[in-house]
Amino acid sequence: TENIAESCNGAGLCFWLNSHALVKNVVVKNNNGLGNASTIDGSGGISCAQSSSPILKDVAIYNNIGLMSGALYCNGGSNPTLINVTISNNFAIGSPSSSLVAQICSNASSIPVLINSIVWNNSIPEILIRDFGFIVLLNSDIQGGQDSILIWNNGAPYWLGGNIDVYPEFVDTLAGNFKLKANSPCIDSGIQDTTIYYNNGQDTLIIPPLNYVGTNPDMGAFEYGKSP
Repeated sequence: TENIAESCNGAGLCFWLNSHALVKNVVVKNNNGLGNASTIDGSGGISCAQSSSPILKDVAIYNNIGLMSGALYCNGGSNPTLINVTISNNFAIGSPSSSLVAQICSNASSIPVLINSIVWNNSIPEILIRDFGFIVLLNSDIQGGQDSILIWNNGAPYWLGGNIDVYPEFVDTLAGNFKLKANSPCIDSGIQDTTIYYNNGQDTLIIPPLNYVGTNPDMGAFEYGKSP
């Protein structure tokens, strides 16, 4: 929290050169990745570059500010997997070379995967795919649905099953409480312990068993009814 990245490579967390970390039960908030006048990309929250593919599980990313991305920037063949992640209230302002911004940016053959996650109330568009980037979305709440995805200079989203576009009913975003209310449509709307084939059967997505309360896992970083 409250970190500043002058190089703009990820103010909260930066994964570089084949980093394959496991990040679990973490909050990334109030970070500033605006950098300096010479920077052209990067993120206020998390940056993955040069074939880095961390796993983020039960992670909340909010109130961060960056250039090309407020929350998550993926570059150079990076393939992070986000399971039960909440991305909200982040902001991107654009760089000296480009006004194209989003909260999740997939660039240069990167393929971030979002499972049981929430992307809500960020800069519009929520997701930017550029320069042959891709993104996989499964059982996630994405504000604006597929219309919130901007594609520039090739690339594509894989919009799989179970995705919704409904206000997630956070408890109190102004107070930084992104837990779910009892009436949230994200409760029991997740998926677990299965294998999904997509891209005409050429690619496989394995969803692991998860620890949850209720009939199915929730979407987002905070499972409703689960003890801390």
